[in-house]
Amino acid sequence: MIRNRNMVFSTAGDSSDNADKFIQLPKISAASLPTAGSSNEGGVVYDKTNDEVRFSDASNWHILPKYIEVSFHAQAVFYCE
Repeated sequence: MIRNRNMVFSTAGDSSDNADKFIQLPKISAASLPTAGSSNEGGVVYDKTNDEVRFSDASNWHILPKYIEVSFHAQAVFYCE
């Protein structure tokens, strides 16, 4: 596990494969969220009071959606000889 002042980088297993690594966001209660400002612009925290991820744009702490829909278009070409 690697720690810096605001984040924890953890590994879920012993593998060196990147698939099992994650970033743990700082957990902050809603009452302890600092006022949004230039010092926390771009900051991302986990609001443990409301179970929400929040992002600061220096003017507000915005709630990020819990689920993000991802869609893509795939095309396959087959050649027969």
